[in-house]
Amino acid sequence: MPKQLKEHGLGPKAIKIGPAMFKTMLEEYTREAGVRTLERTIATVCRKVAREMVEKQSRGRKSITITPKNMRQFLGVVPFPANEKLGKDEVGVATGLAWTEFGGETLSIEVALLKGGGRSC
Repeated sequence: MPKQLKEHGLGPKAIKIGPAMFKTMLEEYTREAGVRTLERTIATVCRKVAREMVEKQSRGRKSITITPKNMRQFLGVVPFPANEKLGKDEVGVATGLAWTEFGGETLSIEVALLKGGGRSC
C-alpha cells in the first residue's frame, strides 16, 4: 500500500482501507496465489482516489475511506464473486473441488437430464 500511495502522489493517510475491505479485495477482485493482481487492484483504487481528490478539491477532503458501499465505485463489478453456499441439499447440484499446487476452490456443479435418442454423435 505505501508503495502505491507514493507512486500515485498520495499521502500516507489519503486512503483508509480496513482489514475487512482488504479481505474483500483479495476474495472478490483477485484470483492468484501471488500479489501482482492485488498490487494492480490497489493501484486502481489509488488512481481513482487521486482523481476524485483533484476533481473535488473544493470539499477539502484529505482522505477517502473505502467501504463496502463505495468499493464498486472504485473497483467496478466484482469479477470473482464469493461462492454462495446452498442452504439445503438440492437435487442436481453437487459440490466439487478444483485444486492446483497454488490453492483450491470449491465448485457447485449442476446437472440436467435430457431425453436422448439412444444414438451416439
